[in-house]
Amino acid sequence: MRKKLLWTVLVGLLVFVAIYKVQNANAYESSRVIRNTDSDYTSEGYDGYLNQNEALLFFEAFDGLDTIATLEGGKEVTVLVSKNLTEGQAKVVLVNAFGQVKEINETQTIYLESGCNYIKIVSRDATGTIGLVIEASQDVQFHSVLE
Repeated sequence: MRKKLLWTVLVGLLVFVAIYKVQNANAYESSRVIRNTDSDYTSEGYDGYLNQNEALLFFEAFDGLDTIATLEGGKEVTVLVSKNLTEGQAKVVLVNAFGQVKEINETQTIYLESGCNYIKIVSRDATGTIGLVIEASQDVQFHSVLE
């Protein structure tokens, strides 16, 4: 009886882990998941700092997504992104007030739609750093688990 229970628990745990991995893998490719999820990730190490209009993120085996900043719309901002990855994939995206997802590479000037706009990091088993600087005429509200 105990052996059967142990096997049932083990199989259930394996199914749970497999489903979680599939969902996170899909997050990297799925605009629907990116726009509808604030933060959902696993990581062996995630650290960094958030300061006025800058963020520097260090991560190891980061898989999933984290919302880094919230910006009010109706203005233009310039976003500078620097990535240094040693493994995996990672990208910085803007989710505008209409839910449209746009990848941000290097330096881009973006018009923010009226309403709340979000900047997120999305990655698949990534190790490395991402630097982010936002030049805006408004205060940038950074937030993530790092706060």
